[in-house]
Amino acid sequence: MSEELVCVEVLTGSGSLLTERLTRDLARHLAAREVEVRFAEAIEPLVHHKGAVGDALVLVVGVASSAGTATVVTTIVKEWCRRDRHRRVEMRLPDRVLVIDGNPNDQLAIIERFVETAVQIPPTSADSGSGEDQAVSS
Repeated sequence: MSEELVCVEVLTGSGSLLTERLTRDLARHLAAREVEVRFAEAIEPLVHHKGAVGDALVLVVGVASSAGTATVVTTIVKEWCRRDRHRRVEMRLPDRVLVIDGNPNDQLAIIERFVETAVQIPPTSADSGSGEDQAVSS
């Protein structure tokens, strides 16, 4: 089973001390729910990472090739963001970005689309002859 790496960054708009504290809190929150989380500094080379944020403040989460895994991770991040309306988290894949904030209810359709397209599951041989388009456009 292949795995897509998702970069997860806590956006605070303030000093790195607050960002580091919240990033470590989110890492603990994900790990407590049995999601494997690594800090980007442990990954060489860092994929999908742009900007001036230090690698120690970016989490990398592996999302297995199933929409269920992506749904679990985004649900856990939404749950964590709900604790404080000022929390914002950016989740990055190679071709798309999702920002979840402290009031994610307004973003449910966007989050669902991100999850649906996060991991493209190839059609089975039985599905390939149906004539229907299996691709999801971004």
